[in-house]
Amino acid sequence: MPIEEGTNNIPQQAFTQWNDPAGTKLIALNRDGTIFSQGIEFANGTIISGTPGVPPGAVFIPIIQARLDAPSTTAVQSISFTATETTMFATSVFLESEGDGLDTDTVVGTLTFQEDDPTDTHTFTCVLHGGAGENIVMETYPVLVEVGTVITFSTAFSASVFTYSVSIRLVQMP
Repeated sequence: MPIEEGTNNIPQQAFTQWNDPAGTKLIALNRDGTIFSQGIEFANGTIISGTPGVPPGAVFIPIIQARLDAPSTTAVQSISFTATETTMFATSVFLESEGDGLDTDTVVGTLTFQEDDPTDTHTFTCVLHGGAGENIVMETYPVLVEVGTVITFSTAFSASVFTYSVSIRLVQMP
């Protein structure tokens, strides 16, 4: 009979963990994919007392599932994530032009999510203009998606290429 981690007297082995200054384990990402958390106190005084299970007064933490940072680029960018459960995501977008190009040049950012029915596709767009000075576009799109939904954010130039910065976060909400 094999000896397995987390049973009887064999403690579960962490892939990586974070301790407090006294060496007490606070958060661990275990090799089996589970997350251990204990004794984390937030500014509002709430404490996560342990896992598994959801203790009374537990704090749920948003999880960044995908991120993209491309400062001072002239290339189109794209990021995607497939939802592993039916839940809400917040997609935050930051676009900034760097002062070159013409006022008529634009970068179009497109957020698309398609559920299992190909006719059930949703699209949101935001537009960043080039030209003298720096232009900024900041958007956050909350979207409720079903398990298996692919969420994609991509950029494209509608005229001439110019330098811009882009930062995107696909955050799974608790």
